[in-house]
Amino acid sequence: MLTKKKLPNREAGGDCPVTLTLPDGRVIAVAVPAKFTGHDRDGSIVLLPPALRMLDRLQALFTPVPAKPTPGFIIALREALHLTVAGLAKQLHVEATLVASWQKGSAVPDPAARRALEKLRADATRRGLAVAA
Repeated sequence: MLTKKKLPNREAGGDCPVTLTLPDGRVIAVAVPAKFTGHDRDGSIVLLPPALRMLDRLQALFTPVPAKPTPGFIIALREALHLTVAGLAKQLHVEATLVASWQKGSAVPDPAARRALEKLRADATRRGLAVAA
């Protein structure tokens, strides 16, 4: 979902503030832990893969399930919900092989599965959830 992102310099050792614009225009502010950042050759801050995964998970949690969710969206949402493929399948009352096929892009969730995914997502954001990198 996200790609390498260059950021302006910051004081050494501190967390890196990042703003993430969601598809609907809302903006969320995130403090990316310093251990998930590095420096480019020119000294700019670069977000490392764990930071990008964390931002992907946040974006998936705060974005309603689209009509045709991408494999990356399914994976990011599942990880943000702290579920395994089997765990998500159980929550949705489908087979784990079906969830795996969504994640590979060989199938897309049907309308009932999308509604169930949206309910899980909405419940998690309402309840509150820690998103790890």
